[in-house]
Amino acid sequence: MKRTPGQSIKIHHLINRLGISGDKVKLVEQFTKNRESSTTELLESEADQLIKHLESLNQKADKMRKKIISMAHKMRWQIDGTKVDIARIDAWCRKYGAPAKGFNDYTYNELPKLVTQFGKVYKSYLEGLRK
Repeated sequence: MKRTPGQSIKIHHLINRLGISGDKVKLVEQFTKNRESSTTELLESEADQLIKHLESLNQKADKMRKKIISMAHKMRWQIDGTKVDIARIDAWCRKYGAPAKGFNDYTYNELPKLVTQFGKVYKSYLEGLRK
């Protein structure tokens, strides 16, 4: 049985959210064992497996974003001393991130580098505290 319209919507939403549309054909081929290259021809079970895979990647992307938010919180990038200043993180990403763009615009593949970059800022902050 072919994939459902709901599965198709979910797959395309996750692919776009993760910023991996260029990998779509490769993903479909992987989950159909090279039988198909289009999501249109996915079987329902294959679509379920692909959705689970994409949801896993999305959770990993969220975890990387949360790591940056946690470091910003520890550096006291806060509003009213409690809530993390996401606008400040976003501005930092637009100015210093590679590529320079909004915090939530980073793709799954770009986030590891951003975490590393922000980690250097955090490390520098900690070294400043020790002096």
